[in-house]
Amino acid sequence: MSTIAASRTLFTSPIRLFISITRAKKEQHLFISGETSQWNNDLLLVRYVETIKQQYAQSQPIQSSNSTASDAFAQAVTKYLQALGITDIRHQTTVAGFPVDLLIEYRDKRYGIDLVGYPGDNGSAFTLERYRMLSRIGIGTFVLPYTKWMIEPHICQQELKIFLDQT
Repeated sequence: MSTIAASRTLFTSPIRLFISITRAKKEQHLFISGETSQWNNDLLLVRYVETIKQQYAQSQPIQSSNSTASDAFAQAVTKYLQALGITDIRHQTTVAGFPVDLLIEYRDKRYGIDLVGYPGDNGSAFTLERYRMLSRIGIGTFVLPYTKWMIEPHICQQELKIFLDQT
């Protein structure tokens, strides 16, 4: 089978595309030549890339400390991130089909912050598979428990800063 025929099969077979996306061991790089708007819309890869673009465009960055987060915990974490100079902070953003409590961009990399333990939308932790999936697509995830934030906020802030600086 030629390389061209093999790539057509990959881009038209839902199972093969799913496997190629989800089975990357550490990270995955997708290089695209040209605008996807000029490609055949029947290709699954085009729909995949366009979906990612749309989801990212629909999640608006939080630019000021007057922003409204979904709860007091998310607001407090957002305020701390803004104090670090981080302006691209997105609340309740869907990434690869999974909701992420906070998605930030810091030093040209994206990170997810899993807010755990606060009553409401941010109460439950991600599954191990979700952490692995986010890691495969290049998004490091920091787990931030609400009770620890309430008891030792400065330690949580130090740990978060260390996480962001080391990854």
